[in-house]
Amino acid sequence: MKRAGRGLSRRDAIKALGMIGGGLLVGTGAWANAADKSAIVAKAHRPGILAGGSPDPEAVRSAVDAAVAKAAGTASPADAWAQMFRPSDTVGIKINALGLPPLRTSPAVVDAIITGLAGAGVSQTRIIVWDMSELQMRRAGYRVSTRPDAVRFIGNDSPGVGYADETFMHRSIESRLSRVVSDMCTALVNVPVVKDHDLAGVSAGMKNWYGAVHNPQAYHASGCDPYIADLSALPAIRQKLRLVVADGLTAQCHGGPNYVAEYAWPAEMIMASADPVAIDAVARGIIEGERARRGLPTLEEAGRPAEYIHTAASLGLGTDDEAAITTVAV
Repeated sequence: MKRAGRGLSRRDAIKALGMIGGGLLVGTGAWANAADKSAIVAKAHRPGILAGGSPDPEAVRSAVDAAVAKAAGTASPADAWAQMFRPSDTVGIKINALGLPPLRTSPAVVDAIITGLAGAGVSQTRIIVWDMSELQMRRAGYRVSTRPDAVRFIGNDSPGVGYADETFMHRSIESRLSRVVSDMCTALVNVPVVKDHDLAGVSAGMKNWYGAVHNPQAYHASGCDPYIADLSALPAIRQKLRLVVADGLTAQCHGGPNYVAEYAWPAEMIMASADPVAIDAVARGIIEGERARRGLPTLEEAGRPAEYIHTAASLGLGTDDEAAITTVAV
């Protein structure tokens, strides 16, 4: 078994160097903001988007496009998608199917992202929507499909996927990565849900990468800190991540990561950012606000302050400094 002490296998290190040399790592990730330590988190709040009992597809598409354009700092959604993705990319869309409807990445949000990618010239044959298992995806309302002429909807357990033979090592992480991340994709879109976590405090963007490794159960001690941050810092993830689109149509402030109806509420929002730390920090604030409204203790008082967010900032993955995060309503 090969090991790579800095988080990339030798093969992927060569791939990464090739992408950098060829200009394929478009400057939209959190690393692009390292110089000024600032970040934009765009929030599209759409009251009534769930009025019919399920998300309105057109309203969701409009919200996703508006948030992505503002996060990218472009004049139009089309410009934003084209700035972040190229026709030569193979894009992995990491969903969160754990919570089951309604506390899972909505297919309507994924459809909006697929439409945006198509507008940037990314063929459907180069788009992969995935999570840990086919069973979870089906339960969350997705149809598993490996058709070569369409978008693939797969799990890590789908035929031909599985986990890389190499063990990826970085700080506290020693894992085999889903081949979707290690071999199949050149770019990643993280599409988490805004929810509480009974250990980490917050389960949003960075926690969503637990679904990309073969041994997530190894990373739950000490409030999942520093594991969430260290996993997000794996070069195979960090260098391919272009965008985070957080599904906050239904959010949850307590009892997560599984769905607990008593603590879920229709937040009716979509958030987007190129900074994975900033968007988790904003998600924490939203969860804390709802907890306060309901008379629940703060996450810190509950013994799970989501310290991993600050750890991730200390690793240079983005910023958790409130003064450096601009949250823009769109």
